[in-house]
Amino acid sequence: MNNSKNLNKYSEQILDCLFKLQKNNQCISESTFAKDTLLILLSAYKELNLSELTSLTNCQQSYISQIVKKLLKDKSIKVRYDKNDLRYRYYCLTANGKRIVNELDEISNLTLNQILDKLNKIEIKKLTSYISKLNDYASIAKQICRNEEHPFRAEQRRLAALIGVTRKNIFNLDISSTKFSILRIIHKYNGLLTIKNIAEELGLLPSQVSNILKEYYDLQYISYIDNPYDSRSKLILLNKLGVKEYTGNKELLLEYIKRPLNNFSASELKSFSGLFIKLLKEELDIEKIPKNKNHTHRSKIIKFTFENNNLEHLPSTIASKDCNIYAFTNNNEIISYLQVDSNEIARILCWESDTEIYQIYDFLRKLKENVNFKLKSTDKPFNLFSIL
Repeated sequence: MNNSKNLNKYSEQILDCLFKLQKNNQCISESTFAKDTLLILLSAYKELNLSELTSLTNCQQSYISQIVKKLLKDKSIKVRYDKNDLRYRYYCLTANGKRIVNELDEISNLTLNQILDKLNKIEIKKLTSYISKLNDYASIAKQICRNEEHPFRAEQRRLAALIGVTRKNIFNLDISSTKFSILRIIHKYNGLLTIKNIAEELGLLPSQVSNILKEYYDLQYISYIDNPYDSRSKLILLNKLGVKEYTGNKELLLEYIKRPLNNFSASELKSFSGLFIKLLKEELDIEKIPKNKNHTHRSKIIKFTFENNNLEHLPSTIASKDCNIYAFTNNNEIISYLQVDSNEIARILCWESDTEIYQIYDFLRKLKENVNFKLKSTDKPFNLFSIL
């Protein structure tokens, strides 16, 4: 058993990772993901009835029945009636369903290999074991691991069943996984996201995000503010009621996830959380340019700025020997430069034109962990970063 301090700390980290992992399912929309999951389960078990599908997905039978009807209409599955009792129906894949599963396998295995590449074989085995243990303690039904897939995928599906991605409501709360995920990302990047940003981050269609945001707007959970970066779109701000809705649901989710995690030892929790964070760490990095090399980057910064048409004007002094220059990189490519002068005043000098505001915010938050600076906030659009 764990003391409350350790349990609270690691439960929050692990819960955050659980939701991050769903981004890699390509589409976090519970109805779409539930359909895909049922097809994969039928591929694994060859034939299942409604009760078995309900158990494996941790869903209400009425919801799975709706998904089954859609799959029958799409001709992705077919039904076989029990000869002795026509009330019993068994479902299996059609040729079309098998084709869809092959496509899902190709995408999922490619994505998963890219993710798992961050861990060595021992770490992958250890993390898979921790996730399996979490699912077991949460009483999530075990699933067959197919020959065509990595063992991690079966546990990933069980995780989706655990946190409610395969059903309408999450953990029996009055909110769906999709709606909570949208609240979660707006809370994280409050005032920095457009509808397009949310859709891309969560693997949703812009129309799906727009419909949910319309509901949130009517409930006064969110409001819209002008986007100084792009006049064609608006940025989304979480209001007090929206913050209350998010934090209330998050507290309930944490209480739920703590129950199975309380069976882990303190060392297991620390290891589980550390491996999970490492697995989902984005390829964002910060390179401090040696001061004696500042001059070699000056021309790059000026060229970068004018090519991307970022700022209305540059500071009078760029990359002098008294300044600290930081290069923000994504997959080893420089996407932005930050200059911190001798008075610890920081200015973002330039950034790639397709880089979003919230992505630069991530770099700044990361840099703030180790470097003292105050961002000069008069430069648009970075006046939005008031907390920095």
